Amino acid sequence: MPHPIKTPVEGQLPYKFIVAGAMGADFTSDAVDVSLVKDVCLQLSFAGTSPTGTFAVQVSLDNVTYTALSLVDAEGAAWTPAAAGDGTVIINLSPLPYPFLKVFFDRTSGTGALNGWVFGK
Repeated sequence: MPHPIKTPVEGQLPYKFIVAGAMGADFTSDAVDVSLVKDVCLQLSFAGTSPTGTFAVQVSLDNVTYTALSLVDAEGAAWTPAAAGDGTVIINLSPLPYPFLKVFFDRTSGTGALNGWVFGK
């Protein structure tokens, strides 16, 4: 069964697709349709009582089966974006050949609120 989709409308980028997501447990965002853009970036901002864990960007061609992307840093080394207290993570997904994406937060400890924006062109 397809997942709920949030579709940014032209002129609404950046688009806030995570609003106060609860970081007291594992969390998966709604799917975002990014099929009309090639270059995508995410901003994940979090605050609370020491929210700690890792983020994964999941992608899909059919909006049913999602797989985590393998992310690399600017030098090409494997990279796992993480939260450790209050902060912001920027993730560049350029180019992104997948039409749907989600963000998964794998909680380790603490609680907090997660806000996420997607931008593309």
